[in-house]
Amino acid sequence: MANQQELIARLRLFRSTNIGAVGFHQFINHYGSAIKVLENLPKLYRGKKIELISDNKINEEWQNLTKLGGKFIFHGDDAYPPLLRNLPDAPPILSLRGNENLLKNDIIAMVGARNASVSGCKIAMQLAHDLTQLGYNVVTGFARGIDIAAHQTALQQARAIGVLAGGVNHIYPPQHHEFYQQTLKYGAMISERPLDYHANASAFPRRNRIIAGMAKAVVVVEAAQKSGSLITAQYGEKYGRTICALPGSPLDGRAQGANQLIKKGAFLVENAEDIIAAINQQNHVQEQETFDFSSDMMPLDFDDDALENACDAIMNALSPTPSTIDDLIVHLQISPAIINAALLMLELEGKVHRFPGNKFSSG
Repeated sequence: MANQQELIARLRLFRSTNIGAVGFHQFINHYGSAIKVLENLPKLYRGKKIELISDNKINEEWQNLTKLGGKFIFHGDDAYPPLLRNLPDAPPILSLRGNENLLKNDIIAMVGARNASVSGCKIAMQLAHDLTQLGYNVVTGFARGIDIAAHQTALQQARAIGVLAGGVNHIYPPQHHEFYQQTLKYGAMISERPLDYHANASAFPRRNRIIAGMAKAVVVVEAAQKSGSLITAQYGEKYGRTICALPGSPLDGRAQGANQLIKKGAFLVENAEDIIAAINQQNHVQEQETFDFSSDMMPLDFDDDALENACDAIMNALSPTPSTIDDLIVHLQISPAIINAALLMLELEGKVHRFPGNKFSSG
């Protein structure tokens, strides 16, 4: 386990502007510590202004979370969700309130419409009950409708995990205050955001990747064609998770998203046994993809002109169709270290997008 100074540096790095989860892991992998990353940030950002959060601010957040009975869980800790750990955009740090042991067990995500029907909520509650009886924990986004129906049922068995888009001390929606307090006693609440952070619209899709990433399966119960539930399912598909959906009436707009998932290959499920069977079937034919952070990275001393030229060459070579790093190396005849360094710079600047399998496309 890293010492306190290193943990503070990791929090400071992750809480600072323009440092995403992927870049964080790449930096730590190469430099070996957040302390050294912070020392080298001016060079890494090629003269751009960097807004680093202060040590005092980090210490204040740490103290406040501790006062609330919470703690930070760092990537690599034993309590960190196992399935989430190997993802390229895994949160470097999670804030936790509640029972950390719930994060280690087998987890199934349940998501669905906020304006859920009575029958949809009833089904979600039955599924959550039966899954907990089979030994699974249930993770949701703690939203209205399907999420809270599943969450409160799993909470009765002390097997509920809520993932918040805002700070772990910011109860959203406010009407779930009672369930929140019960979860602190019998379940777990987690977030990658700072304390007191009030989520904006973009925070919810980012939250959904955590829900999908920590679960063996994503189960969709009622979802419109354009909804956050489908974003969670898309993340689940990207990460190689089992995607399950309950079919509904084609006349109900709340069923259109789930029905569409089934058409595209999601498992049609009606009960908890179907969900477990789907997980077993997928595991039988497809091993979970893992992501390698150990590829050649930026040399400590690199030539600025060479890096600049590589960035220009990569932008000319990439298209909206993702290409692998190996293809770029062969095509451009540039060293792997410089290619990786340039891709990292371009990713930090939002000019390229990373996909599983170390593939990249133009922004």
